[in-house]
Amino acid sequence: MQAIRHLWQTRLGKLAIIGSSAAGLIGLCFVCTICSALVGSKDKRQDTASRSNEVIIETLETRPAEPSEAEVTPIPTISTATALLATETPLSTATAAPLIENSPTMTLKPVVLAGNSNINLRSGPGTAYDAIGVLTAGHTLDIIGRNVDSSWWQVATPSGLAWVAANVVTANNIDATIPVVDVPPPLIPSTPTPPPVSTEIPPIEPQPPVVSNETGGNSSAGGSNGTPFECIGGCAIAPDPSCDIKGNVNSKGEKIYHTRGGQFYDRTDIKPEEGDRWFCSAAEAENAGFRASER
Repeated sequence: MQAIRHLWQTRLGKLAIIGSSAAGLIGLCFVCTICSALVGSKDKRQDTASRSNEVIIETLETRPAEPSEAEVTPIPTISTATALLATETPLSTATAAPLIENSPTMTLKPVVLAGNSNINLRSGPGTAYDAIGVLTAGHTLDIIGRNVDSSWWQVATPSGLAWVAANVVTANNIDATIPVVDVPPPLIPSTPTPPPVSTEIPPIEPQPPVVSNETGGNSSAGGSNGTPFECIGGCAIAPDPSCDIKGNVNSKGEKIYHTRGGQFYDRTDIKPEEGDRWFCSAAEAENAGFRASER
């Protein structure tokens, strides 16, 4: 203290003291300025932090609520995931299903179809056999057999077995598996054996006239219209124009013969494949099972 007082008494000391005081005052002011600046900066940071907190609070209020820790499913760590994979049940190997075999294609039955007209059904494969029925136009029957050359089909009818000519029907779904059926030949009426011809020429004696009760000049004695031609059992082709009696088998299987001058003579066509025949006399037609037309 004495040193300071002694220094003050000198001019140089005064100047030193005053200069140090001024310097200290200036330093104090500088310190106050710095402190004031620091305090202002702190207030600004607090104000900025306060505003940031307000924004965060507003954002939290508008953001949807997040699930709590209890609701959040923990993500397994690598070791946990590895353990889960190790404990998984291995997938079973898929067994190939057995192939389903295709069902066999349905085989269509062989059938015959009648066209626009009725077709005669016969007891055997030929026109020499009796007509036993009719296949109505537009109808079909199942084929169950054939003859050797397949010119006739054996068919099944509600009344039994019958035969139909192949050239008057349409056969569908036929093949080589249709069996060949053997049928006994038809019964042909036996022709009486003519008496032996004598080499002697008998005298010609006048004969009484034969009374005719047949139309068309056919005698009841079984003559052949005065011609040497005959059609025993019927002819598929007339051997002579004099053999002009038409034997027809109608759609009902009836055998009817027509003579010239009859109502249906010109309208009757001879179809041998259906059993129609030519005759040289009415007696021949009747012996073959035909009856005279009523008109």
